[in-house]
Amino acid sequence: LGARAPFLAALSVSGIRPGNLSVLLHAGILFTSRRCAARPLLLLPPIALACVLKPTFGVYAALFLFTAGPWWRRATWGAAALLPAALYFVYFRLDDPNLFTAWLSVMRLWGWRLDHGHGFLNLIALAGIGNFTAVGLLYAAYAALLLLCGLHLAQRDAMPPAERLMLGIAVCILLYPRLMPYEQLGLPLGMGLLTQNGGKMVRNLAYGSGIACLAAGGNLGGQLLYCGCCALLIGRAMACPRPGAMAAITPSA
Repeated sequence: LGARAPFLAALSVSGIRPGNLSVLLHAGILFTSRRCAARPLLLLPPIALACVLKPTFGVYAALFLFTAGPWWRRATWGAAALLPAALYFVYFRLDDPNLFTAWLSVMRLWGWRLDHGHGFLNLIALAGIGNFTAVGLLYAAYAALLLLCGLHLAQRDAMPPAERLMLGIAVCILLYPRLMPYEQLGLPLGMGLLTQNGGKMVRNLAYGSGIACLAAGGNLGGQLLYCGCCALLIGRAMACPRPGAMAAITPSA
């Protein structure tokens, strides 16, 4: 609980107050991962449903990379989670092109102009980058970095299946391009793992991020928490491995 405290304290009540559907979708994925860590295929229905209802939930396809087994099987499960959404939106485009175009316009208006949230897109907006191609390339590099750091930590720290999924959920949330208060309710478990298994500097960074978030409040506070979580993930991945950690890793991990 002490390791999760700074992230729990920084969660905003505004994440619950609007009653956004995302809260239920995140909760469904989190609950399933906690109860079915040994049977990751059971994550397919809630993730596939979330992707159909809100395409940004496609980031959760990366959660299967944090399960055990061969890489090809994990990648196949991730692709399978995206397939229903892909088929649905192809049907949507063919069935009513005008409505589909209008829907895209609304998505661009909210996500690109009106409210960037406090994640990757907000940093891009603050940097003044407006070219779609440049943003796409930067996001691909950013997503690859966070995924590699998360997967490296899951293996290096020899995490059991349930903890790997908790870390994976935190990474997937940070991958959200437009991170909102109601998207980060699942962060404390995964980020708490990183804090608990880190040293004094890691704990100071976690508590410093939480305190800065509380002091600033609002969108700035959310941005500080997001940056602190990214720094914590990348910093832990770059740190020297714990003594004996590598010896504890089995080939099946």
